[in-house]
Amino acid sequence: MKKITLLFIALISVISVGAQKKIEVKESNESFSTGSHNSLSVIVYSDDKGEVEKAWKKVLKDMNGDVKMKKEIFADNCLLKKISANSFDVYSKIEEVEGGFRIIAAFDLGGAYLNSGEHKDFFPAIKDIMHKFGVEETKAAMGSIVKVETKKLEDLNDDKKDMEKDVEQMEKDIEDYKKKIEENEKKIKETKESIEKKQGEIKEQEGVVKQAEEKQKAIK
Repeated sequence: MKKITLLFIALISVISVGAQKKIEVKESNESFSTGSHNSLSVIVYSDDKGEVEKAWKKVLKDMNGDVKMKKEIFADNCLLKKISANSFDVYSKIEEVEGGFRIIAAFDLGGAYLNSGEHKDFFPAIKDIMHKFGVEETKAAMGSIVKVETKKLEDLNDDKKDMEKDVEQMEKDIEDYKKKIEENEKKIKETKESIEKKQGEIKEQEGVVKQAEEKQKAIK
């Protein structure tokens, strides 16, 4: 079973605050190795940074990006052909937050970084990609929690079944003991009657022995 980490416990705590957890993509200015740029970010509620990073790299590669690890995750010459024929670069980093990880990405469109004010067509498409990523990865992480909690439920049900079997066996033992007690009580009664009868036979035989001894003594 997967080891439950402190972050995993925090994840359960954060997710259980409400019946639903809304994944939101936020726009802000963030610092990268190349300076401060307008960026988009999304929180993935997960306890496995390696899996989150791997999944994010796949998103970049699916956009035909040449992914490299520098001071941050860099994807060169990405493309979204349905939106534009122009390539773009992506600078991204992953930060740990309560209950998960925040993926922050700056999209260099060549001369300008993606922002909601200037890129009315391109911005919603990228925002949708990041939202989908946050939702899918959080669901995947929750799948791990479901497995852990399901195993706990199965163990509890197994314990309950074992206890029920123990009760059934003890109840059967009690019935057997009761039957044995009834049998023994009957045997005790019968044996006591036999003892009384035997005592009478003994007394009668004692008389026979005494008579035989007296006859033996009378021989001269």
